[in-house]
Amino acid sequence: MTRVEDFNRPPIAPRPLDEKGIAGIFGDALAAQPDLTRRFISFTLWFESNKTKFTDASKETLPELLRMIKMRKPKEIHIVGHTDRVGTDSHNQTLSSRRANFVRDFLISNDIKLSVLFVFFQGESRPLVYTEDEVAEPLNRRVEVMIR
Repeated sequence: MTRVEDFNRPPIAPRPLDEKGIAGIFGDALAAQPDLTRRFISFTLWFESNKTKFTDASKETLPELLRMIKMRKPKEIHIVGHTDRVGTDSHNQTLSSRRANFVRDFLISNDIKLSVLFVFFQGESRPLVYTEDEVAEPLNRRVEVMIR
C-alpha cells in the first residue's frame, strides 16, 4: 500500500499489508463481492468412438459430478452432447443427442430431478479441437455438464 499526502510531493514508499490491514481498508468492498461458490461449474465427460459409452477417465469423474450436483442443489443443469467429425452431419447430430440423453438418464437414475435437466446437442459443429472432416479426435467426443 502507498499513500499520497500532498499532491506536490511524491507518494510515501509502498509497504505490504497483512490480512487485518486489508480487511480494515477494503472490508466493505470485500463483503460486497458475490459468493463465487454459487457460480456455475462444469464437467466434461468423454466417450468412446461412435458410442454412448464413457471412457475410463469419465467413469472416475462421475462420483464427483454427482457429489457437486447434490451439494449445490442447482436450479439448472445443462447437458450438451458433441461428437468428432467422423461420419455424416446427420449421424453425428443423432450421436450427440444419444450421448446427451445418456448422461441425462444417468443423472436421473442417481436421483437428480428431471425438472432441472436441459439437454442440447451440437453434433460435430462445436469441436473442442478443430479438425478436418473424418478425423477421429477423442477430445471432441464429449458431453459437457454445466451446473448452474
